[in-house]
Amino acid sequence: MIVNPKFPNLKKHNHLITSPQTDEYNCIGWAAGENDRFWWPGNHPIYYWPLPIPVTPTPQTFIEAFLTLNYVPCADGSFEEAYEKVVLYVDSKKKPTHMARQLRDGTWTSKLGQSFDIMHLTPAAISGSGYGTVHTFMRRPFVESIKV
Repeated sequence: MIVNPKFPNLKKHNHLITSPQTDEYNCIGWAAGENDRFWWPGNHPIYYWPLPIPVTPTPQTFIEAFLTLNYVPCADGSFEEAYEKVVLYVDSKKKPTHMARQLRDGTWTSKLGQSFDIMHLTPAAISGSGYGTVHTFMRRPFVESIKV
């Protein structure tokens, strides 16, 4: 269990640590399904970004990056069996702070900075002073659900 004032909504019953601490990737990479790259817009040697540089970290920049992964904006984070979802969080100044990904069972997974990966029951579980509030949900079909 994580006890941290930045995450006042994380309670013993609504999350589970699922990995050891690591700094090899961040929450944006984790939301994109990668655990070997640090996703962030900007011109820094350790950053990866799927869009041309220069870019500014705005909500639209993150939305455009996830469009390259076939995600599209959607209404909410409710569970839809055929879709994989991500959520973008912003602080009070609308600066992106975090992303999380919905798992096949409807729970959510987050990488907490350079710390742990966790499973949490809802996007609201990690809202608060640490990551701010939900800005945008996006979804894409699970590969297995696409009929050819």
